[in-house]
Amino acid sequence: MKTQLNGIGIQDLADSPGVGWEAFVAGWSGLANLGVLIPMAVSVLTAVLLAFPIAYHPRVYRRAATLDEVDAPKGIVGYAAVSAGIAQVVAVSYVMAFALFGIGGLYRFRTRAGQPKVMYHMIAVVVIGLACGMMMFPLAVVLAALTWALPFWSESRYAVALQVKDLSRAGTGRAVTEYRRVLEEHGGQVVSVRTERTGQFSIVANVPARVNPAEVEAKLRELPTEERGKVRWETR
Repeated sequence: MKTQLNGIGIQDLADSPGVGWEAFVAGWSGLANLGVLIPMAVSVLTAVLLAFPIAYHPRVYRRAATLDEVDAPKGIVGYAAVSAGIAQVVAVSYVMAFALFGIGGLYRFRTRAGQPKVMYHMIAVVVIGLACGMMMFPLAVVLAALTWALPFWSESRYAVALQVKDLSRAGTGRAVTEYRRVLEEHGGQVVSVRTERTGQFSIVANVPARVNPAEVEAKLRELPTEERGKVRWETR
């Protein structure tokens, strides 16, 4: 009589090609086979090395303003390494793609999405990692180079959103003029100005990356009290 385990015979489980002593020994034998170990290790390390300059891009990382943004590069590098491993696992067993897809979907819905530029880097390094895992190194190198080069254009300016309140209705117009002047003196391009009747307004502008946000903020604090109001400052 067969011993049953959740409806599956123990002998059936032992005879499965993916379970048992032979599978266990075969799984570890790859460590002694340099023809298997070296390509696997090199593909994962290549993915990590290609992800590093993207994760710690000088134009992006130097402008990190929150703990999440400072910590994001660690996740980007980790995604590259894991993706390279996933590609190798799927290459051995296509069935594993469904399991990994389910795990990835669960992880995605259990975590917050970051800023679009962070998500772009995440997706890029995932593809780079998959390409390395599939030994498609030319694609990985080209994509890594492109992903690294794009921020020099896309991050050449950063967005500034200012919301100013606690102004008198008579002083709102002067305040808008002064805020525009300060932003434009620093090379900023005002995208939109929205004035409300409640004595507040908002400005959205693009400012060159060479301009330190703290420098602009300091200039705004020097404005007269009646034109300064209370400012809510946000940059991206």
